[in-house]
Formats: sequence, structure tokens, C-alpha cells
Amino acid sequence: MGAKLSRKKAPCVLVFGLKGSGKTTLAATMRKAASPESVAGHSAPLHLFEGVRFQFVTPGDDLEAVGREGFSALVLMVDGNDLSRLQEHKKPLTELLTTDSIMGLPLCVASNKADLKGGAHVGEVCDGLELATRITGKQRWYISSCSALTGEGLSSLCEWLKSAVD
Repeated sequence: MGAKLSRKKAPCVLVFGLKGSGKTTLAATMRKAASPESVAGHSAPLHLFEGVRFQFVTPGDDLEAVGREGFSALVLMVDGNDLSRLQEHKKPLTELLTTDSIMGLPLCVASNKADLKGGAHVGEVCDGLELATRITGKQRWYISSCSALTGEGLSSLCEWLKSAVD
């Protein structure tokens, strides 16, 4: 008898962030690499990129309802080139960390706009968002700099997301 081959499903990741953080640019970069796909049970098209499915939402979307769509990890996009907006980013971060249907999922903070001069170091973003004190328990988290425009750093972000949901 032959061994059964298991087809591992690509993890499905919810991407959240303020206006101007780079979500639209990231979606456009992903569209260039692959076409968005519709998946049963998801309210919006998913973008398959490097073995990870991404769905984009914005503040004001009902995270509780969206969260019931079966996500395996979260990404918070922040503008790493504008430290003055980190206070604003704390609200969506709190929402991600306290919404029942997605609470405790692995979280990746993507410090976007790494391609611009004067961008913040990930340590500054981590401190500004108070990640070490806001994330409690055994929730896995990671912070990475990236550029949604050039694609820099997206491969390592995807690799971490895949390893975090294994």
C-alpha cells in the first residue's frame, strides 16, 4: 500500500492596520505575484503569496465576525517611517489582542516602509507599541521591518507566519 500524501493548507492570515500603513500597497504587490482567490467562508478575496493566504481589513470592520472565518495568524501593519503614529496604532493592536474570535493567534507586527530613509528600527516600534507588556500569556509574536512597495522583508515575514502556525 502506498503512503497517503497530505496536502497542507496554506495558513490564512488577517492583515489589519491604519490608513497609510501600507495594506493597499502590500495587496498590490501580492496581486503582481499571484491572483486573488475566493475561498468559501471568507468575506473578501484572499491573496496567496509565498504559501500564505492574506485577507486585508481596516479599522471599523467587525473583527469578531471576520475572525470567525478561520484565521490562523494576524499581521498588524504599521508605518515604520512615522513614529508619531505609534500611539494611533495601539488601538488596532488592542483590538487584535482582545477580540474573542482571534485572541491568542500568532501575531506579526510588520514595520512597513523600511525602504525609506529615516525609518524606525524595529526595537523603536516594539517599544512604542509596548509589545512586551501588551502581549500576554503564550501568544507567539514577531516584529519585522519590510517594504510593501519593494517586497523587502516579506519572505521572512511569510516564513515566520508559516512556522508559527505549524
